[in-house]
Amino acid sequence: MAFYKWALAEVGGFDPIFTRAGDDVDICWRLQQAGCKIGFSPAAFVWHYRRSNVAAYLQQQRGYGEAEALLARKHPEYFNSFGGSIWRGRIYTPSKFGVLLRAPIIYHGVFGSAPFQTLYASTPAFILMLCTTLEYHVLVTLPLWVLSVTFHLLLPLAVTSLLLSAGICVASGMQASLPKNKTRWWSRPLVALLFFLQPIVRGWERYAGRLRLRPLAEPSRETLDSVTLRNSGEPLGEARYWSRQRVDRAKLVAGIIEELNRRGWPNRLDIGWSEFDVEIYGSRWSHLQLTTAAEDHPRGRQLIRCRLRARWSLQAHVAFWSLLGLEALVMGFFGGWKNWLGLSLLTLPAFVYFLSRQKRNLQSLVIVFLDDLAKQWNLLKIPPNYAESRAAVKPRVPSANLQKSDTRHTPNATGAADT
Repeated sequence: MAFYKWALAEVGGFDPIFTRAGDDVDICWRLQQAGCKIGFSPAAFVWHYRRSNVAAYLQQQRGYGEAEALLARKHPEYFNSFGGSIWRGRIYTPSKFGVLLRAPIIYHGVFGSAPFQTLYASTPAFILMLCTTLEYHVLVTLPLWVLSVTFHLLLPLAVTSLLLSAGICVASGMQASLPKNKTRWWSRPLVALLFFLQPIVRGWERYAGRLRLRPLAEPSRETLDSVTLRNSGEPLGEARYWSRQRVDRAKLVAGIIEELNRRGWPNRLDIGWSEFDVEIYGSRWSHLQLTTAAEDHPRGRQLIRCRLRARWSLQAHVAFWSLLGLEALVMGFFGGWKNWLGLSLLTLPAFVYFLSRQKRNLQSLVIVFLDDLAKQWNLLKIPPNYAESRAAVKPRVPSANLQKSDTRHTPNATGAADT
């Protein structure tokens, strides 16, 4: 890599938290986010020394998994919920990244008229490669083997699940491109073994890294307003703000993101395919998806609606399903499932209630954050029960007695006064 010095200085240089890998990916993403362009030089030549033994290779994969956990924390918009990269591209290399189900395709041109007949490599079957991931082993294979201890009819399914993963790795080893002068009798079995071990080792370190990362401390963000709002019993799924003049919603969302970044709240933006504007991180047990909408009203007024959908975090899902699996395993081994079922009915709902309180806590923090931002934009906060309270105190007056001037102070359909 080669960069202009002013470009590195503008984005703050390399981040020292990446001690094993990921520093190059992070700097490239930050340069692109700053408006810079990254070019590829086909004349560049690099010597790359591969790992020479299995232990060194697996150690490298552990480093990659650790780097992915750090990248997912710093750039969550480039990763899915499982921490896997959502990047889709093509690397021109003889190496294969999955099992090929069809032979390469040759483009001959119409009636064989193409002057240069091109060989197009087929796309690997990524769906089959999911059967070799750590998630598949933990969520499918392992539960089948555990449940087969009690329910023996599931044993064939458990064996089939494990053989499916092993068969895909064997097929990948058979299709691997190996130099003839380096091939031994054990080369392809070794490649198959690495196909089996690599996603497990890398995925394990990725999840371990994500679980080890400490979230930003919520008490530092808590205020008297957020605590009062959390304990008020009011619904926190939506916040509404009234504007006496038109507001550009895109600029408002950009202002929200800018303020989140200034306060150090990790967030993930909508890339065009999401059902939210920004997803806010920072809590160990919950995340929040913020979606905004602008309703136009007469005389240039607007009602800004902010939907706050809190969801369980990765740690919450791991803790809940681990607790459920542990209790199912205890019931299977020790018998007397009726007695253990009563214990499950006490512990699981209690843990779910704890998670729901954590989600409500995050919602209250974000609403107070939005209230502060609304003051900067001259937006008026509308209480959740504003329309109901105004309808309750409004006197019953015959329509014939209403004066024309009274209509100016009548709440509109959204409950906000047009005064």
